[in-house]
Amino acid sequence: MAVAEGEQRDRISKRLIARLRESTELPNLGATPDFTHEIPYPKGLAERSQAVGKGIYETLGIDRKDTAARFSFLERNYEFFGAPTALFFFTHRGLDQFGTLDLGLFMENVMLAANAKGLGTCAQGYLGGHPDIIRSEFEVSDDYALVCGMSIGYPSEHPINGWHAERLPITDLLLSPKDR
Repeated sequence: MAVAEGEQRDRISKRLIARLRESTELPNLGATPDFTHEIPYPKGLAERSQAVGKGIYETLGIDRKDTAARFSFLERNYEFFGAPTALFFFTHRGLDQFGTLDLGLFMENVMLAANAKGLGTCAQGYLGGHPDIIRSEFEVSDDYALVCGMSIGYPSEHPINGWHAERLPITDLLLSPKDR
């Protein structure tokens, strides 16, 4: 994990925003992540992703057709939503999905520990899109891949902090046994 604060955080933010502004081509917006995923998302996941986006933009009062406001919100990702600290999470390339699993567990514990101290966190996949910028600020072995980032600070009263994505019912997550 790499921690950016102060001038380093600001440098990273400026470079990420500049990259975003240079390439407004969807779907990657100039990103060259260490990890990739299927674009567009597979059926079922795409609908859930779209529902999350719709919920966020509705909470923010941003119309789907207002591309300037949507782009401005994307920039807020790279401003770490005003948080003073940005964390960047890496996993060893040789560990494949197991390293990512371990990283997810570690991130959850960071989030729980921060919450216990009155801090808010926001895990951000967007922050994993430009490993070259992050690597230029930290000593990171080529054996490690940037997965994502997280903003951390005291939460504001902004309406978005009260919004939560709809969770699937537990029955949708459980696998049914085979009939024998």
